[in-house]
Amino acid sequence: MKIKNLIILTVCAAFLFPSVSIAQSKYEYIKNGLNSLYNFEFSNAEKYFNIAVNSSPGNPYNYLLLSSISLWKFVIDKKQVDYDKFNQLSDSAITKATEALEEADTNYFLYYTLGLSYRYKAIAFVRNKNYLDAIWASKKSEAFLSAAINLKPDFYDAYLGLGLYYFIADQLPVTFKWALNLAGIKGDKELGLKYIKLTADSGNFSKVEAQYYLSQFLVQFFFDYDNALVYLKKLVKRFPSNEIFRYSLASLYYKKGNLIKAKSLLKQLSYQIHPVFKQISALSYFLNAEILFKMNNFERAMVDYYKFNSLTKEKALKGLANYKIGLCFELRGDTLNSKSFFELSNEGDMDFEDDIFAKRKGLYYVNHRLSKEEMKTIVFKNYLDRNQNKLAKDSLLNLLQKPITDTLKSEAMLYLIEAEFKLNNYNRVVELTDSLLKLDCGDELWVKPFALYYSAYSSFNLDDFLSANNKIEMIEEFKGYDYQRRLKGKLFVLKLKLKQKNDGNVE
Repeated sequence: MKIKNLIILTVCAAFLFPSVSIAQSKYEYIKNGLNSLYNFEFSNAEKYFNIAVNSSPGNPYNYLLLSSISLWKFVIDKKQVDYDKFNQLSDSAITKATEALEEADTNYFLYYTLGLSYRYKAIAFVRNKNYLDAIWASKKSEAFLSAAINLKPDFYDAYLGLGLYYFIADQLPVTFKWALNLAGIKGDKELGLKYIKLTADSGNFSKVEAQYYLSQFLVQFFFDYDNALVYLKKLVKRFPSNEIFRYSLASLYYKKGNLIKAKSLLKQLSYQIHPVFKQISALSYFLNAEILFKMNNFERAMVDYYKFNSLTKEKALKGLANYKIGLCFELRGDTLNSKSFFELSNEGDMDFEDDIFAKRKGLYYVNHRLSKEEMKTIVFKNYLDRNQNKLAKDSLLNLLQKPITDTLKSEAMLYLIEAEFKLNNYNRVVELTDSLLKLDCGDELWVKPFALYYSAYSSFNLDDFLSANNKIEMIEEFKGYDYQRRLKGKLFVLKLKLKQKNDGNVE
């Protein structure tokens, strides 16, 4: 499930109870604790938060702050001891807040504390794959946060939790729709993003968390890399020791095709084994391997794919890593070793589209060697992914002059279409897509819907909105192809743009 990639916590920071008068020095303890937390200085954060707890043992929010440290650790490295400690402190916060509400049922911050407590529990449940428990915890969170906002509409920090509630509910897989309906939960991606942005722009201490979530949603669901970059650069500058922020920025540069900047950020991480978050180290090796692969440095890429496999404690991306190692061996002419890794391409997490694709392709290559033309196609696609669009275009045009199968021809044409799209040659995109649709794509069912996406977007850019809508309808008739969720996300954004154009025409 794609949403699991986004449950990397940036812990919500603190307001003091408005009904409690507290000295500036105690406020400084919380402020310093939060800065330490965001900079991954967990011992210092725990020290400051414990001072807050000892100073105001009846204040449930201080226990929630303390619990957030354990939640950070559990979300990243999934250790049972962190899960148990989080639950103990979180339950204390919930108990104390519930008891306090009996005496002060109009205290908006008590409702906020309960709403945030259950949101944290929902995150822990998702990480533990207790999805039904997560749904019910999310529903409780929504009820308490809504109560807080009803009492104080300008309390912008509470909107983050509601935004996440609406956004994530919209992204949960169909298999959980019955549970959502039973709980009375309805997702709304646009409203969710609006609320998250409200906190990111106008919130107080929870602004950091909101900005991080917003950056990740902009990347994963709206493909708005430029606005996400603005938020992430600020976060990395403010919290230079936060490896999650730095890794996320490197990943964003990778997606933008700026491999040099991505590699530089990873070098600053130094691929060190973090004493708490070993999974970040594993992912850093994987991302560096992907960068090297895109640079066509296959021998060096293999080394970091191996390191990722040795460090990761998750199934996610293991299938893709094994598949890429197989490709690296194959591209170096080592068929014997490539086959053994293609056989391991089924070791991934089938909730992840990358691992599903790797399994299908890897198991195919167990019994089929890559042709020279297939190897060239991989190299040319790498040109495209690092924004060498003219080189990719010329190379693909040359390849398409050779006698190749329709399946490979259709894939090469898709990459040519993407190159022409990136070069703003929209009429050419439409023309090439019409030709591609006549080809037999074999098992590569994803090629035609993705080509139609570029054609639809090109029609939009050419102000041919009727054609763009018709092509979207054609795409939605395709079923069972690779990266279907990813394409649905891209179509959602294109539909929003079309809606905005139509609304503008009406006005």
